[in-house]
Amino acid sequence: MLYTEFLKTMPACPFCGRAEREIVKENDGAVLKYALAPYAPYHLLVCPKRHVTDYLALSEDEQSAIDALTKDGARALVSIGITDYSILVRNGDKTAVGKSVDHLHFHIVPKVRLGTIDFKGEDRRILSDDEIAAFVGEIKKHLV
Repeated sequence: MLYTEFLKTMPACPFCGRAEREIVKENDGAVLKYALAPYAPYHLLVCPKRHVTDYLALSEDEQSAIDALTKDGARALVSIGITDYSILVRNGDKTAVGKSVDHLHFHIVPKVRLGTIDFKGEDRRILSDDEIAAFVGEIKKHLV
């Protein structure tokens, strides 16, 4: 079944109703699972057990649980022989960033190539010194 077809029949939150067959490992706060529609073979997901949509809403315990399972997943990939992987989490409105599930989840994706194209599909360019100074200055003003 194509992922686009699955999305039409998807339950309200597929990560809240955990399917045991997908679970690789779990702890008190999170689940390490195999991706149903993987970007690449051995694509893993780490999801908090609590339904949460915003990264900043994670408790310290949930973050620790996620970190532990993310490391476990990465170690498993390395043990399989996959040493090139990316860990990715997308936050925000699901349609704005192209997510299909509104439950925060972390991807561990082997062999992902982000490369030379930016988020608009255009060639990436190097920022000027002035642009770097402006971005760094703006972020520093907002650090807590």
